[in-house]
Amino acid sequence: MAYIKANERRDYVYYNVVESVWEDGVSRQNQLLYLGRLDNITPQERREFEVDLAEIDPSLLSDFYEYLVEHNYDFDADTDYQSQYPLEEIVPKKAVDYGPVAALHATAEKLGIDAVLQNQLQPKGGGPPLGKLLLVQIIAHCLEPRSIDATTDWYPLTALPGLLDLPDERLTTDTLYNSLDYIDEDGIERVHEELWTRVHELYDTPEDPVFYDLTSSYFEGTACPLSNYGYSSEHRPDKQQLVMGVAVNPDMVPFHHDIYTGNTNHSTTVDDAAERIDELGIGDSVLVMDKGCATKSKRERLRGEDPDADFPPIDWSCRKAV
Repeated sequence: MAYIKANERRDYVYYNVVESVWEDGVSRQNQLLYLGRLDNITPQERREFEVDLAEIDPSLLSDFYEYLVEHNYDFDADTDYQSQYPLEEIVPKKAVDYGPVAALHATAEKLGIDAVLQNQLQPKGGGPPLGKLLLVQIIAHCLEPRSIDATTDWYPLTALPGLLDLPDERLTTDTLYNSLDYIDEDGIERVHEELWTRVHELYDTPEDPVFYDLTSSYFEGTACPLSNYGYSSEHRPDKQQLVMGVAVNPDMVPFHHDIYTGNTNHSTTVDDAAERIDELGIGDSVLVMDKGCATKSKRERLRGEDPDADFPPIDWSCRKAV
């Protein structure tokens, strides 16, 4: 996983391309290319860097251009470049969805999501890499939630085949369905822990306070084994549903989520969130949640007044729904 890193020294910003390598549970950074200052870069230097970046990872070019724009690089003044690549000679061959797809892919690359999925879910056999297959589905659900059948039709219309180096003919309905067979509870636990560690190291996100909330999502069908009738935040008590709990930090970075049956009482999920906070090594945290979650018994467990609690005391605060 390579990305452009900015370092400020003596009133100037210096850039280099680094690669994050996960070794023995620790993220290490190796420098791949030194870019130096970009506020005084020449057209010749820019073209040389473009070649080097394209060899390392073509997706780095978009970040490189963004940094040049931040430093007011004058693309219009680069007449040599314009004469070398005149616009009238550029003939488009194919148009694909790029912007939102590339943005999500860049974030996934920075966190190494496909590698984490590949390593922690332990796939067997041949076929396309499991991490890439799951990442396609993650990006698809973020942008336009759709069925697996529809995802195989959507995929060739995006820039993902090139960004992932996964030709669209290799991504079939069967491969996507088969990829879901490798997802289990223990594997997802490992994925959560490693991704949270990477997010914390890369973004230096705060750990306190922790915000916890729940919502529900209803189904038109009745085949989901977790679905059940319960209190519906979407005002559809006639539909079976799931309950989802999510904990995020002040930067809105999620580090814990759980899926519950549709008739789950919200207050019964607080222990899961508190245990996960303890497992992640987040100490002296404040847990912020809706008043409906913080029942008297839950407040006692969070304060450490229940000897059967599986986690150390955690401060808490309540907020009323607006």
